[in-house]
Amino acid sequence: MTYGFTKVQCYKCAVEFYMPDILEATCRRHTDQSFYCPNGHGQVYKTSITDELRRERDLLKQQIAQKDDEIRLEREAADKERKRLVRLQKRTAAGVCQCCNRTFTNVARHMQTKHPDFRTKLECVA
Repeated sequence: MTYGFTKVQCYKCAVEFYMPDILEATCRRHTDQSFYCPNGHGQVYKTSITDELRRERDLLKQQIAQKDDEIRLEREAADKERKRLVRLQKRTAAGVCQCCNRTFTNVARHMQTKHPDFRTKLECVA
């Protein structure tokens, strides 16, 4: 098994040294983990402000896209419900009973005599 090494230069004393690739990758991944040059100067790999801002921007873009999707779905659901209500209003205006789908000239009298509990069903739902 062979291990690779990465050449690193100390920011303070400018000495060049080699560190194992695995350690270097770990230090880059975990920005709070420090390592030391041979002269004992502690160092860390920090994410740049540009990277942090880019990450924050990408997160905000994802959140905006998610909210846009939620808004679109809510609008579609509201539109579907509005169309359903318009359809029911047209059917009722044409004299069609909402319970048994039969046509009557006097739907109000039919609802009172044949479906007296229909109004209470609607009140329970609302």
